Amino acid sequence: MKKYKKIPKIKNGHWLLGNISAVKDDPLHFYQESIKNYGDIFQFRIGHKKSIFINNPEYVKHILQKNSNSYSRHTGLAPLKDITGDALAVSDGEIWKKKRKLITPLFHKNKIEAYFDNIQGHIESKISDWDKTGEAWLFDSLSSVTLSVISDFTIGEGLEDEREKIENNLLRLFEIAFDRMKKGIPKWLPKTNQKEFNRLANGLNSIIESQIKRRESEEDIKEDLISMLLLASDSGNFKRSEIIGEILSIVLAGYETTSIASFRAIRYILSRPDILEKLKKEFETITKGQKLRLEHLSDFQYTTSIINESLRLSSVIWTIARESINNDVIDGYKIPKGTSIFISPFTMHRNIKYWENPNDFNPERFEKKIEHLYSFIPFGRGPRMCVGSTFSILEMKIIIYHIVMSGYKIMVPEKTKFHQTITLRPKMDVIITKNETKDQIMEREILYDFL
Repeated sequence: MKKYKKIPKIKNGHWLLGNISAVKDDPLHFYQESIKNYGDIFQFRIGHKKSIFINNPEYVKHILQKNSNSYSRHTGLAPLKDITGDALAVSDGEIWKKKRKLITPLFHKNKIEAYFDNIQGHIESKISDWDKTGEAWLFDSLSSVTLSVISDFTIGEGLEDEREKIENNLLRLFEIAFDRMKKGIPKWLPKTNQKEFNRLANGLNSIIESQIKRRESEEDIKEDLISMLLLASDSGNFKRSEIIGEILSIVLAGYETTSIASFRAIRYILSRPDILEKLKKEFETITKGQKLRLEHLSDFQYTTSIINESLRLSSVIWTIARESINNDVIDGYKIPKGTSIFISPFTMHRNIKYWENPNDFNPERFEKKIEHLYSFIPFGRGPRMCVGSTFSILEMKIIIYHIVMSGYKIMVPEKTKFHQTITLRPKMDVIITKNETKDQIMEREILYDFL
């Protein structure tokens, strides 16, 4: 009989529930402490379910790339399907392949770059609004910009009056879904907050349905997501009932992750005078005082390093979950069929074996090739890597350029707290201001607690 390596097992769990309490209360703390005690691979239980946590990039590569066909999306993502149905972000198998093939062309480089003027227009308009008072809440402003951009990209322009409703409904729906994911409520049990869930979902569905009907009445065919899905529906490749779920999925991913990532990058930049001055010099050297153009972005090398370092140190997506659908072996470790697999970009990006001084913000580390590609996974890797990653980076470059060159500044709190839902959302917003000194900012409340 073949001998396998033993995967370290966490011992201090409940005899029936396993480690569900620790995972539910603070999963990132649980991961970090377990890595210290057991290393980069360990096993634990959530109820009766065997789970394995992996913090080794070569093992991650095996799961996400080399043998990805042996791993499906985790069944714990089922509550998300109550919102999106079998959307690309949560589907598997032939359904996923079909949707990936249909949706990927929308995110082709040429399609994305065509939205340069749209993105630039939204951030310029927002900064113009700031100039009326000389200050604004940064994260709230970025959320407004990114939601407007992704709404235009997916379902077209003209939803300005619905922005607040879309944002509030989406965030609350995903909070409810994440709470259900953490609790692991079986499908056959009554679901919590179901009346509220239905009301919020119906509100979003009606907004998108009205856009679908409006688009169907137009003679011109536009090159946005809703038009593409309608064409696919007419040709029999896409069910009409799937359109709304797909749009909701992409809208949430497109605005939530980019607004959080931009917020954190700008916080790092504006809190470090040395980085700010180096970045300004790059912008001035490349643009030569002219208005920002699309072709400038590819030369923003230091900007790219800042974005990558921000994504490394402040991971937006903090966990990637898979489930083994076949028996597998990784470096001598046996992975039985039906095992839950958890990977955390947050902990991987702090692995001292691959990142020197991992808790320091140091953009220069990305000026050379990173030691292991799979030690940096802000958008995942492999065939299921986020389809919108290129769009997000493009948008972040434009946003960062305009905010840095606008002359606004912020007072950054010493510690940033995160709200662990599907993303790591900041708990507090900060004021961005043009006229006040740092001492003046400190004299009044500058933090807004989202919770």
